[in-house]
Amino acid sequence: MRRWLRPDVHVSDIAAIDVHALADCGVRGLIVDLDNTLVSAHTADAPEHVFTWMRTIRDMGMHMCIVSNNDHARVARFAAPLHVPFVAHARKPSKTAFDRARAQLCMDAHAIAVIGDQLLTDVLGAKRCGMYAVLVDPIAKNEEAWWTRNVNRRLERCAKACLRLTP
Repeated sequence: MRRWLRPDVHVSDIAAIDVHALADCGVRGLIVDLDNTLVSAHTADAPEHVFTWMRTIRDMGMHMCIVSNNDHARVARFAAPLHVPFVAHARKPSKTAFDRARAQLCMDAHAIAVIGDQLLTDVLGAKRCGMYAVLVDPIAKNEEAWWTRNVNRRLERCAKACLRLTP
């Protein structure tokens, strides 16, 4: 089970991701979670630092797809002004959502990195699909849904202790 939950990289936030190192590893595409990864769950639009980060990704020739368990309206409102494809109602860690995103990126799994804030959805889904996994610390835990806060995060704390990941 450890190999399914251990991220390849663990960083504080998206700005701390070394995208050049990802490119050197053969990553050409990114599947990125929305809530608590790019923005807090109650932030409707992308702030300037997210635009800047995405510009860097595009300038490097990488492509991106947002994959979120949130509803279509929430994800579409965020992704549309950024001109980024997305998969909503993803049911992560289901392979189906990751496969749909991979198809939108037109890439093999080994050329994709998944970036997200949860071990049990983002990292597990990435590993199950043979993708590189980048774990970021959540932006705002106090805004999370009941299930995420009271179930996923508790299980995640135990898993992080076993994996010796910093909290």
